[in-house]
Amino acid sequence: MTLEDLLGKPGFLFLSSPYSRYTPGLAAATYDAQRHVAHLIRLGFVVFSPIAHSHQIAKVGGIDPLDHELWMRQGEPFMESASAMVALKLPGWRDSVGMGMEREAFIRMRKPIVDMEPLP
Repeated sequence: MTLEDLLGKPGFLFLSSPYSRYTPGLAAATYDAQRHVAHLIRLGFVVFSPIAHSHQIAKVGGIDPLDHELWMRQGEPFMESASAMVALKLPGWRDSVGMGMEREAFIRMRKPIVDMEPLP
């Protein structure tokens, strides 16, 4: 399955991307997630990214951005509601515990998963 196959389908995409294992750091992980969300929006998708959505909220709210259990709990309803997952293949994506859990959830729910190469 490709991104093109998902165009025009109802619902929204869940953009999964590395965070704590992203070698350039947390701020860079957020920036790169946001950059890819913008790209997907320009292509015509509705997108939710837990990294793009939550990093700044954690900073402003004094919440531990690395509290994996808390953030997985926050992301769960979005995974359940999303029509598909896009896995962003940034450095660290294969080692990301969160991305692995998100992938397992989408497999369990029998929802499509598309692996996406990073933008230049």
